[in-house]
Amino acid sequence: MPPEHLSGRGGDPKDELRLKFRGKPENVVAFFDAVCEEVRELMAQLGIRKFNDLVGRTDLLEVAPATQFSESIQSKVASLQLDKFALAGR
Repeated sequence: MPPEHLSGRGGDPKDELRLKFRGKPENVVAFFDAVCEEVRELMAQLGIRKFNDLVGRTDLLEVAPATQFSESIQSKVASLQLDKFALAGR
């Protein structure tokens, strides 16, 4: 038996998602366009041409102090174990 979303029974998953999230699809596209543009700018500053060239480059990561985040998530941020990333030079 096919999954419910393919069987013609039940609700359309797209309709269910639209009920959960306000806003327009165009806004999501605009958001990701802005994210892509910012990533391109950061990569240019670092002299990186391809996104794949970032893979494994933990030397480019910077650790921000937990106090830089909102109080509601500071304890979560402080509990992150960043040593798993083997941050070079830290």
